[in-house]
Amino acid sequence: MEINWVERYYGGYARDSRRILRHITDRGLDDLFLAHALSLVQTYANMARSGPSMDEIDGPMLALACRIGFRALQNGSWDPVISTWPKLRNTAMRTQFSFAYVSLTCTLAIVEDKAGHVDRARELFSELLDSPVFGGMAPRVRCNYLFHAGTFYLWQGEQQLARRNLEEALTLTSDTLHETDDLPVVDPSGVKLTEMPWPVWGFRANTLNQLGNLAMFEERFADAESIFDECLALIAEYDGLENMASVVYQSVGRLYLFQQRYAEAKEVLQRGLHIRKQRQHIDGIISTSIYLAGSLLGVDQIEAAEDLLHEVLERCMRHNIQRDTGLCHLYLGKASWLRGDRQPALDHWRVSAETSQRIPYYRQEFHALDEVLTPTELAAVLADFRSH
Repeated sequence: MEINWVERYYGGYARDSRRILRHITDRGLDDLFLAHALSLVQTYANMARSGPSMDEIDGPMLALACRIGFRALQNGSWDPVISTWPKLRNTAMRTQFSFAYVSLTCTLAIVEDKAGHVDRARELFSELLDSPVFGGMAPRVRCNYLFHAGTFYLWQGEQQLARRNLEEALTLTSDTLHETDDLPVVDPSGVKLTEMPWPVWGFRANTLNQLGNLAMFEERFADAESIFDECLALIAEYDGLENMASVVYQSVGRLYLFQQRYAEAKEVLQRGLHIRKQRQHIDGIISTSIYLAGSLLGVDQIEAAEDLLHEVLERCMRHNIQRDTGLCHLYLGKASWLRGDRQPALDHWRVSAETSQRIPYYRQEFHALDEVLTPTELAAVLADFRSH
């Protein structure tokens, strides 16, 4: 009997991917195993495709990519996603696993945005929402991607698009809140594609959080606080995971910071940062730390704030997180100004302003400077900034 070595070679990849998927289901996904899974997916994506022998590998490999994508986003493994996910999307589109294309596209769009490739992220979200595959998906699955698209538009200052997508997502979560049916099967062997990293109520909570942020950026502060309260109540009602609450703690802390309620901001942001450090969510640690440093400046803990900002700035530079790099310099400038070091402050604000030309900030971020600058000084500093 002749051995087909090509099929045996491909079969090994299929077995490895199923083994990793079982490991993730049974034991979770730590950073070491994530690196192993990413390496396997990258090798698969770069293989020369050869006839029907690929059929048995596409399902489990695409399922694996979808399972690990969200974790790669959280821990800062963005380069493998940016280089590999476009190839995986092409594979998903031309095979029977077309709905994997939706998951892969969403992950790629989020990572491109995090890396500062805003135009590319916008193209991907637009393609995703216009896709016939997306339109044919179950409502409780569509709410996932509407939430992510709405979040992207919110942080780009496109408030009407953000509102439309987030409100549609919220409506879908209302209709499907108690659904518990199994996720779609993408492989005849029973390998499942994780379409949603949280249950439907979790997406409702996250959507409420972003609607609260939208209200905050529109300076409807009372509305924002009310929405955040509803969000935290929902998490408590369903015994939510702490990582969901930590996202809302950052939003609430930022709201308090913008309102100059510094002691309250410090307390809630410290709570959120503790959770995010436990779970090693790199992007969450960075953003929560920046606003915590802002609250520390507000209660005259300048040295502690500077230490935290320098630690975060190093992480921002390592992962090329441009928006948060600019915010670090915004608050480091405030710290220098409070010390009476005006030239270093202006140097920090110049770097922050340069960042804002590529990734604009919401004008509410500049409330950080209201207390330390006169109106004339503030106008001069902000003249170089680009904002929503």
